[in-house]
Amino acid sequence: MVYVNSQMILTYYEIGTIINKRKTWGSKYIENLSNDLRDYGNSYSTRNLHYMAQFADEFTKEEIMHHAGAQIPWGTLVTVIIPKSKTHEEMLATNKVNVLVLNENEL
Repeated sequence: MVYVNSQMILTYYEIGTIINKRKTWGSKYIENLSNDLRDYGNSYSTRNLHYMAQFADEFTKEEIMHHAGAQIPWGTLVTVIIPKSKTHEEMLATNKVNVLVLNENEL
């Protein structure tokens, strides 16, 4: 499960990186991309693509992997980390809380 989540988070990071490189293509770029990706599921909504871009803008791939950010569920990243522009220490603390919750669910 952790491996799948890690790959998903890294994929979202890469998509965000691509979006950030193409921001100059116009204000409708993300909306058009979302429409193009509609057949691939709900993960590519306009709002989620904005989150991916913001996520890639605020963190490097090394920071994500170093702080176990790839193990934090995407929903947690979106609701806790991205809107508040968490520091690296807060990202690590969020991961510790997430691990505690996961351990409790296994009991």
